[in-house]
Amino acid sequence: MEKEIRNKVKDKLNSVRNLTSELTIQKDKYQEICEALEQIKSVQYGDYPAASKTNQDIMLARLMRKENEYAKLIETSELLNKEKEQLTHYLKQLKNQRNYRVMWHRYILLLSYKEIAERLDLQTQTIKNIINRSITELAEIEVGKPTSS
Repeated sequence: MEKEIRNKVKDKLNSVRNLTSELTIQKDKYQEICEALEQIKSVQYGDYPAASKTNQDIMLARLMRKENEYAKLIETSELLNKEKEQLTHYLKQLKNQRNYRVMWHRYILLLSYKEIAERLDLQTQTIKNIINRSITELAEIEVGKPTSS
């Protein structure tokens, strides 16, 4: 039971990491959208006045597909911001301010153990221990009682 609760807490903590990863992929698609727009502008504003109607139709169809990808990008970005807010509120339940800062750096800023240790002037193993204890504390909060004896 304890392991299930800890895994639930870890899943909640990793939601921001997963959304950030998805957003990175979608930002690459956004670059493609911008390129498609530039091509269409070139055709519309006479850089290629001899462009055929078929080529224009193909570019417009491509743009419409990209607009759907752009909408998905905006939606994911908004969802990520909401998840970060919820996760920050969740982490604020930790009793120790240092634990909160470590968890915030790890799960909101998505820093490595080493980067957190450097920023907070702590040993890497200390960072790992704090994260482990914080996950246990959050698991205890989830069930409303201590998970260890």
